[in-house]
Parts: sequence; structure tokens; C-alpha cells
Amino acid sequence: MWVYASQYFYLLSPENYNVSLGKFGMDTYYNRSKYQYWDEDPDTLRYPAFFSPDSTNTFDSTSVTRIMNDLYWTSSKAGKERLLNIKGGVIVQNMAVHHHDTVSYQLNWLTTYGEISLNPDSVTSVWAKVALTAGTNAAENFLLQGTAKRKFSFGNLNASVKAYNSDPGFALLNMYSSHYKWNLLGFKDIRNFEMGINFLNDKNTQGGIRYNTVYNHTYLDQSILPAQESSSIHLLRAWVTQDFSLWKIDFSAKAVYQYVSNRDIIRLPEFMGKLSFQFYQPMFDNALYTRIGFDVLYTSGFYGDAYAPALKQFYLQDTKKTGNYPFVDAYIKLQVKRARIFVMFTHVNSGLLGYDYYLTPHYPMKDRYLKYGVSWFFHD
Repeated sequence: MWVYASQYFYLLSPENYNVSLGKFGMDTYYNRSKYQYWDEDPDTLRYPAFFSPDSTNTFDSTSVTRIMNDLYWTSSKAGKERLLNIKGGVIVQNMAVHHHDTVSYQLNWLTTYGEISLNPDSVTSVWAKVALTAGTNAAENFLLQGTAKRKFSFGNLNASVKAYNSDPGFALLNMYSSHYKWNLLGFKDIRNFEMGINFLNDKNTQGGIRYNTVYNHTYLDQSILPAQESSSIHLLRAWVTQDFSLWKIDFSAKAVYQYVSNRDIIRLPEFMGKLSFQFYQPMFDNALYTRIGFDVLYTSGFYGDAYAPALKQFYLQDTKKTGNYPFVDAYIKLQVKRARIFVMFTHVNSGLLGYDYYLTPHYPMKDRYLKYGVSWFFHD
């Protein structure tokens, strides 16, 4: 359940555009979620241990209640572009976690932050933010972030940089369930640095490159237990997307390359690609418009992380290699006046290249199946 409320007031009348003292405001968020997991026939080979007194039945219940209040002042004014905008505030958060309605945790955070944005002209914008957080399991977490955007004659360029440290997350620090139990407050904060640039031009070409460095990366190992890597891990991701048309044929291609300095800890496919093809043909004096096409998705082979449903978390595994398999979807789109018809065969190559099509170990992708839909616009 989500509840959101926002209220603010201007220090001067918003109609007075000659002088502005900004506005004060407060945003309030309330969220309550409940997660349940049960297994009526728990297998000892599936779970590492049994902490529940009843080993013949598994039932875990966790509820999370989060309240956040953001009290801020900003110089920005709705509906008016300003050369310089400043914002600062304080965020107070409280999170209550209950396991089986008996084990409870109370977490509190206090964040002070400041933002500044600069718009020197209609084609340039710069934004920066700094934040400092202190509280339960959040030892003075720090954030420094900035973006810059510029429109050129050859296209748009966006650049970003971000440096921050954060705790590993509540689930990796505290767990109390029928099969998993730990309290690891001794883990160090995770330190991250990332930077990137991407572009878009009028030739329908998009691309970018992003670099990440992470220290104290925290994860679930092959035994489904939290672990932390103290040395730095470097990640590099580059991608390009190109759309173009030739005669009555539309093409769209995307390629992604990913480099990880320590693939024993962070498992990602080195290459991913997607190709889309559409053939467009009007028929019967343009009374019927048809589009026939297919999509192909491919990832190189890698040892993808396995999923632990009792934790709702992924963990490392070394037994099942996933990827290295093309997923092909074929479809046809028809339009007659205001009626549109869509028919798709997903995974049409199912079984033709074997049955080893997984993106997550132990969770095979769907076999070949048919999807269809009709959209018909009537006159008012």
C-alpha cells in the first residue's frame, strides 16, 4: 500500500516574477508491504538448514513499513525557466521490519542534501547533488552526483558522474527465516564510483559507454550466504543502437558489450544483441496496412546467478551455464481503418536448437506460444 502527500507554500506570491524567495515544502511517503513464502513439502537438498521448529512445513512472513518525510526549500518556480535553481532539505526515514510478527527491527535515517541546476541557454543544462546520511546501518553514507546535457548540431550529448557509499542492504545484513539466519553488522560499506556518456543524433543512432568501480561488493555466494569482496571490481559497458529504413523494410539493431574485471564475483554476459526486422506493405488501395516482422534476442554464454525464492535474492552458481541461445519472435500487424489486429508467435524456434534455453538457472524460458490482440477505435 502506497500513500503520498505533498504540500508547499511560496514565501512571496508566485505571480510576482520580479522577486522570488522560493518556497518551502514537505513530501510524505508511506509504504507497507508484506511478503510471504511457504513450502508444504520442504526438501532438505533445496535448503541449507532448518531453523523452524516444524521441519515438515515452511512458512515465512515478513512485513516492512516505511515512512519518509522530505522537508525542503527550493528557489525553482513552476512554469518558469530559471538560470539558476537551488534546492536543499532534510529527509527523515523510518523503516520497521517484522519477521513472523515476533522478531522486529527498527531502522532510522537522517539525510541532509543540496542540489543546484544551471541552465545558461536553451541547449545546455548542468545539475549536481550532494547528500550525507547517518543512522541505523548507514554509517554516514555519502552521495555526490552530477549530470551535464548539451545539444549540438550533430546530436545530443549527456554525461554523468556519481560517487557514493552505502550499506549492503538490510536483507544481506539481517535475516531470520525458516532456512536462513544471519546478523552481519560487521560488513563494511559499499563504495561506488560510476561515470558515463551517451549520445543521440537525428540519424536514429544512440550509444554510450559507462564505467563503474565498486569496493566491498556484497553478494550471496554459492552456499547462499552473504559474502563481501574487499578488492575493487571494475565494470565497463558500451552499447549502440541504430534504426534505419530501406524501401519498405525497417531495421533496428542494438549491441551491448560488458567487461568485468572479476567474473568470479559479478556474472554478466560479455555480449548482448537484439535485431528487429519489419516489412511494411499497404494493400487493397491502402485499405489494409500490414507489417510482418521478427525480433531476435541473443546473449553470450555465462554462469548466470541462480534465484533463491525463499530470500527473493540471486546467488552465485557454477553448475549451469546460461545464454548462447537466440530467442526469435515472429509477428504480423494489420490495420483496417480504425481496427488494429496483432498476432505474435513468441519463441518460434523453441525445440529446434535443443531445449537448453535458460536466462536464469532452473527457470526455463517459455516454449512456443501464440499471443494476439484487437484494438478498435469507435466514434464518440
